[in-house]
Amino acid sequence: MNRDYFKDIYTDFFDNKSVPKIEVKEKVKKDLTEELEFLFKEIDSLYINDNSKNLFKKIINYMAKYHTKEESIYIPFRIILEINNDILRDKIVKVLFEASTYFEYLNNKKVELSLYKLDKNFQFNDYGFILLYGLNGINLEEDKIKKEFFYDLKEYLKKEENLVILSGSKTDISNFFLGREELKNNYFMFEIIGTNPDIQDIYNNILEKTSLEDEKKL
Repeated sequence: MNRDYFKDIYTDFFDNKSVPKIEVKEKVKKDLTEELEFLFKEIDSLYINDNSKNLFKKIINYMAKYHTKEESIYIPFRIILEINNDILRDKIVKVLFEASTYFEYLNNKKVELSLYKLDKNFQFNDYGFILLYGLNGINLEEDKIKKEFFYDLKEYLKKEENLVILSGSKTDISNFFLGREELKNNYFMFEIIGTNPDIQDIYNNILEKTSLEDEKKL
């Protein structure tokens, strides 16, 4: 499925700057609403820019609405994480995986694959939730292996009911798509961009950790 398939959905729902509100409806169970509230708080705590937080919440909200049949079109999310921080990457992946499993958006298992350690026997179809990182690693492979990898990835992206994440720095991502711009333009519509904590964030973290240590002493 490429972006033309659901460009109206994207424009109406995901390309809107407003943050989705959590509304309790009759067919939305209380525990689903509480899970959304929890996930939204997790997203608010992440070091990603405001547009990314809004987009992230809309992706999660769409999964919930699809689960409750308020939305009927399945969107296979393909997400670029422009992040140069493994801890932040792992937190984002954790939230996405929890949401996709809790709201039964995916029924298949997860794999986190570094392209510096590419398994030649790796099969995309064995997984529904795929994180690809260490993107520059693919450029160290022989041409034959690179061609096979990108062919298999493109074929996999044509299918539904999967979630694919590419994670790396801005440079890593640019190099990954170099000469393959149609791959990005046709499939990877969603982008989450990381930020660095400011002085106040660092100060608050220190205060929080200090408070926790003091509580342990009591």
